[in-house]
Amino acid sequence: MIERSYLEEVVEHARAGDSNAFAELYAATFQTIYQKVYLILDNEYMTQDVMLYTYVDIKRRIGQVEHAKDFFPLLESIALEKVNEQCALYDRKRVKSIEPKSRLSKAPTMSTEIADQLLEYIFFASDSFSNDVPLATLLTYLEYRSQRFVVQRIVLGVLLVMMLTIPYWMLSPDFTLTETTSNNLFAYQVDIEGWMGIDTVTASVNGVFVPVTREAARTYMIYPTANGEMTVIVTYVNHRPEKRMTVVSDVDRAAPIIDSTSLNGGILTIYAHDEESSIDYKNITASDSDGNTILPSDYDSATGEIIFEDFPGRLTITIPDLLGNKKELTVTE
Repeated sequence: MIERSYLEEVVEHARAGDSNAFAELYAATFQTIYQKVYLILDNEYMTQDVMLYTYVDIKRRIGQVEHAKDFFPLLESIALEKVNEQCALYDRKRVKSIEPKSRLSKAPTMSTEIADQLLEYIFFASDSFSNDVPLATLLTYLEYRSQRFVVQRIVLGVLLVMMLTIPYWMLSPDFTLTETTSNNLFAYQVDIEGWMGIDTVTASVNGVFVPVTREAARTYMIYPTANGEMTVIVTYVNHRPEKRMTVVSDVDRAAPIIDSTSLNGGILTIYAHDEESSIDYKNITASDSDGNTILPSDYDSATGEIIFEDFPGRLTITIPDLLGNKKELTVTE
């Protein structure tokens, strides 16, 4: 049982919306409420339902608790309401009070695992953030406060120090951005330090998301598609994000370059290259004087050769690169 002075402090924090404080009140009371309700309903699943509805309700009505001494009576009152609601559902006789403590030894206890799951459901049903401190840690801490033994004080003090000095759920990502070239494209390499699991890596330039690929366990590659302000966000599995911003100025904006054109025997041969990315050969198109779309007969990406057979007398040709820059030229006989 929590001493009165400490309970006043916990209730005050719970009223202020502190999820860890509410979890501590739950840890201090759930076993007693579970046993009392079970002695009435004699059914594990019905008892768990009553527990869920009871703690969701007390969380919503915590503002009614003006003094710490009023918390447990209100909790028992709500539990009695929920018990009678269950009784009404199954045509069972209503009860006027929940079981006294003297009979609790006859009731089973709720496992910490189930109690922890139930606490998560309570926060979810209340549409509120869950607690940071694990239930098992809270139970150990409450046992310490109730026992008051020196050895337990030292042991738990060490555990609490460890918990406070290694708050992994508060770690934020640390990473570096390095300009590089990958697959003949200008890119940024993201190297993420530390050991925490990575949830997501996203990047956008001028508010537009750009491709991000995973190259290794903690290495990602970003491929900007335009120059401008780039925002990179790395998020750990603990949902802690870290944002970095940089200015991108080296993205290829130059169109492909035509090296030569030749027309022999009705075959148009073009040689072209792109100095930054590379030519997008699959999307080269042309149109004749009637507006018909004509595709290359063949191309060689190694040499930059592009061939149009059966030349119709006039072609307007569009040659794009992989970043969308386009070179247009018109060839006539």
